[in-house]
Amino acid sequence: IVLSVTLNSFAQFRLSGKIIHYTGKEELNINIPIISGFYKENSIRIPITKNGTFSIDLPIKRQKFANLIFQRKFYTLLLNPNKNLVLHLNENDKTLKLLNGTALTENKVMQAVDLEQYPFFMANDGDNSFAKLPLKELQKQVLLPYFAQCDEKIAKVQSSSLALKDKQAIAAELKYISYNYLN
Repeated sequence: IVLSVTLNSFAQFRLSGKIIHYTGKEELNINIPIISGFYKENSIRIPITKNGTFSIDLPIKRQKFANLIFQRKFYTLLLNPNKNLVLHLNENDKTLKLLNGTALTENKVMQAVDLEQYPFFMANDGDNSFAKLPLKELQKQVLLPYFAQCDEKIAKVQSSSLALKDKQAIAAELKYISYNYLN
């Protein structure tokens, strides 16, 4: 029992970094879903010092996707037990820069394939022109190009030097996100 408790207490992910140009007004949160989806109850507030630095150990027992939330912008991260990630957020331009850590490679691949990218058919707010298309045109102008774009991203992930389990997780997440946007 003692060994089990000891081993479980080390299953953590350390997230640390700095917010550049930090004004002290914005909160930093991370949302770690139990299964999937976003529920506010799963958000953890990350304490930030006056100079913008932060560090938190998150209890992660298995691989999880999480959303880092700053200034109402979501940044998807892949968390694995006993790994860490150091990053910079810029309060002025809302950018995220991944710096180092044992979880750097998989998170850089996710950033390179732009996991958070909104699909082209959602780009024009209020423009519902695709809804007026017949089914064959909708398939030609939306579905085929969108899934081709998703397949290109998955191919980039598969050709990376990541571990197989990370490749599979990121590829699956890309597929889930694609279907979710279509829904």
